[in-house]
Amino acid sequence: MKTKILIIGALMATLSFGAGFDCKKASTSTEKAICTNKKLSDLDSMVANQYKKAMNSFKGSDESTGMCRQCVYNNSGKLRGCEDVCNDARDGLKDNQKEWIKNRDKCVANVNCIQKSMIERIEFLKEPSDFM
Repeated sequence: MKTKILIIGALMATLSFGAGFDCKKASTSTEKAICTNKKLSDLDSMVANQYKKAMNSFKGSDESTGMCRQCVYNNSGKLRGCEDVCNDARDGLKDNQKEWIKNRDKCVANVNCIQKSMIERIEFLKEPSDFM
């Protein structure tokens, strides 16, 4: 019996593709489905890459673009001051990502559901400025 379990574990590790997380640590049915399906694994890598890009877009204020700067003007349009809001944006994106993972995991092992969730997430992450 122990031999069968070891063989199954070795096969799962061999079947794992390039997911955006360590498939050896896959614990949910959704994560296991991602690790054993090349298309889902590729999509998961794309989600992970897009998430990293979104987080990196909040690295700090940029004077030329105003990214991560929230400015306040008086009634006559004169600038009263600006503040860096990158940390708030990163925290908001992190919380949103955790919530998305919880919702994605409701798909359990339904490949179509997982795929749809990931495609929507990739599109959503292309506009990180929504978190400022």
